[in-house]
Amino acid sequence: PLWGKVPFRMPAHALSPRQVAEAIFQAWAEGREGILDL
Repeated sequence: PLWGKVPFRMPAHALSPRQVAEAIFQAWAEGREGILDL
C-alpha cells in the first residue's frame, strides 16, 4: 500500500477503508444528509 512507500506514518486515529465504508453505508441507510464527519 501507499503508506509503506512514503517517509511518514498513517495517523494513529485514521480509519481503515472498511470502517469508512461502513460509516458511509450506515449514514446512507439512516437517510442522513449533509456532511458526514468521520
